Amino acid sequence: MQDIKIKHGPVANGIPTDSGNTVQEELDNLKNASSPAFSLGRPGNCPNGTWLYRTGSVPSNKTGIPIRTANPKIVGVSVGNENITSFDVEIYEHEGNEVNLTLLTTVNIVAARTATFNINVAATQGRQLAGKIVNGSAKNPGVDFELEGTT
Repeated sequence: MQDIKIKHGPVANGIPTDSGNTVQEELDNLKNASSPAFSLGRPGNCPNGTWLYRTGSVPSNKTGIPIRTANPKIVGVSVGNENITSFDVEIYEHEGNEVNLTLLTTVNIVAARTATFNINVAATQGRQLAGKIVNGSAKNPGVDFELEGTT
């Protein structure tokens, strides 16, 4: 990815922001983020041991969300669910079809419909993200991942 520069108007390097950085530094920081969220989910009742789907109802343990960014890390997880309930979401990476399936982390939802988590978990470029409902059940769950990395 090429550097983001402002071509018209004031010089971005000389304009301070509330964070103490210049406008150009803030723009440069934007290129370190991949997508704001990648999503997995599954319709209906999802008992213990249920793998979440990616778009198109493909089980994420078979074909997960490809990690494109270099030096990736998961920095946030948001979980939604139709009912107030308790369960965990295990987050995995793999090479496809469960090859080298590796548990990265687990988030715990306790008597809630929605939960958000700030985490800092390293992942591997070129692998795929997957998610699984464990230690409880969920109805119509959705899980969003926020990743950071370099381009």
